[in-house]
Amino acid sequence: MLIDFFFTLKDAKIPVSIKEFLCLLEALEKNVIGQSLDDFYYLARLTMVKDEAHFDKFDQAFSLYFKGLQAINTATPEVAMEWLLKRLEKELSPEEKAKIEKMGYDNLFKRLEDTHRRQKQPAHRRQSVGKPRLPRLR
Repeated sequence: MLIDFFFTLKDAKIPVSIKEFLCLLEALEKNVIGQSLDDFYYLARLTMVKDEAHFDKFDQAFSLYFKGLQAINTATPEVAMEWLLKRLEKELSPEEKAKIEKMGYDNLFKRLEDTHRRQKQPAHRRQSVGKPRLPRLR
């Protein structure tokens, strides 16, 4: 999903490299920030922008890519679901879309909520060993 963000930065003429993008992904994998858009903004700017002359371009590209996401944090669940469904339409292959439709959106969101709840538990309380996994699509 973030590969499009990387290309949005490239399109904005910000000199970003694969190494910087991988650094951002590694930081996200290690949970060095909270789960807020503001935290992600500062982490992304820190890892992807090496010259403060590009901060304005980064702000514009970030706003363009994440347009509407800030409003979702305070929106109703229906609005959040609508945004996610639109995003999934862009990101998923036809096969993945068919699997989700077969499973049903309600079941998918229930599984995502369960996974999120388990990931928030302290590591010693998790039932699984290793990295938490996203729900498998059947």
